[in-house]
Amino acid sequence: MERTVGHKPGGRIERVTWKPDISLHVAKLDSQHQKLYSITNRLIDLYEQGAGDTIDVLADLVHYSIDHFRDETLIMFESRYPGLDAQKTAHDRFVEKMQEFLRGYADGQEQLTYELLNYCRNWLVAHITNDDTKFAAYLVKTGLKDKYWNR
Repeated sequence: MERTVGHKPGGRIERVTWKPDISLHVAKLDSQHQKLYSITNRLIDLYEQGAGDTIDVLADLVHYSIDHFRDETLIMFESRYPGLDAQKTAHDRFVEKMQEFLRGYADGQEQLTYELLNYCRNWLVAHITNDDTKFAAYLVKTGLKDKYWNR
């Protein structure tokens, strides 16, 4: 069942908070993660306020995610991170899911489902705190942390 903007079947949605313990030890990527969290929180705010026009924020999230994933993939490639293929697959799935929603929205389905918003929020938190922190551990273990910190 689709749930329209403003209808909060599960109550409030928890905001995402970037914390230093999920740092990747790459300043550019940490900054981008913080921006992704900020966009996600803005989307949650719009949803909970019952705002009807969320397409700009959703598009911003998709476009920013694509840029971030490109930057992250490049650094993982350069550092020869062995988990790169799994990361690329996860990134592609996220973008596909978000683009699928944007296509539906553009086709007149002006509904933002509670499930989609939770998917987005939960995916970002899980991916950064689980998958991306493995990359951070790799940088520390291989001694590459200092090489990439100021990027």
